[in-house]
Amino acid sequence: KIKKEIPSYSNILVCLDSNHTKAHVKSELNLYSEFVTMGSYLIVFDTVIESLPKECCEDREWSVGNNPLTAVNEWIIENKDFTVDKFYDHKSLISVAKGGILKRNK
Repeated sequence: KIKKEIPSYSNILVCLDSNHTKAHVKSELNLYSEFVTMGSYLIVFDTVIESLPKECCEDREWSVGNNPLTAVNEWIIENKDFTVDKFYDHKSLISVAKGGILKRNK
């Protein structure tokens, strides 16, 4: 369904913010990264989970070591079309996507 809609748009940004386990986020990255246009972004929210105390996530599937940032850190090594854009990390005092703003370069 998404592929049918894509041809009518020239600039596509994708935001990921659902299940926060590493496996799920890596799957989303693999599925949706192809839709991001050159020079645009794939934003992975809630990378902040990696910086939280483990007690904050005790009742969740995700936690420190198993979250969106750990997915990004693994995925970005294998996907040279994207780089982590740290520009926005340094512009915001508070962010839930630090290290998760990925720019498509190729």
